[in-house]
Amino acid sequence: MKLTANEKKTLKLLLENSRMADSDIAAKLSISNVAVGKIRKKLESSVIKAYTVDMDYAKLGIQMFSIAIAKLTAQGLDEGELEIEQRLLKNPHVITVYRIPKGSATHVIVYGFSDIVEMENFFHS
Repeated sequence: MKLTANEKKTLKLLLENSRMADSDIAAKLSISNVAVGKIRKKLESSVIKAYTVDMDYAKLGIQMFSIAIAKLTAQGLDEGELEIEQRLLKNPHVITVYRIPKGSATHVIVYGFSDIVEMENFFHS
């Protein structure tokens, strides 16, 4: 997809701060608020999939991360990957679950813990 110069500049500003107001973008680029609104709408319907939160995990007490590579069993596959992923995400230690398209493993799971003792207790229980 080809982007205009103003679309590229707008996208760059949104990557730096996705909460930036259209009026602030307009002032930085010396274009109208209406033009920025149209650019943002076009970007949101094409290249911007979502606005996300960049978490400070330490402030939530998460100091230790762990990554697990898993393979669903036949029973898990019968139950359904989406259902298993949703069940995993209900665990308070699971931060995210990624599906691996091909290979011997089916998922990568990212966990968060307050310390190594909590992590070891979780994986050894």
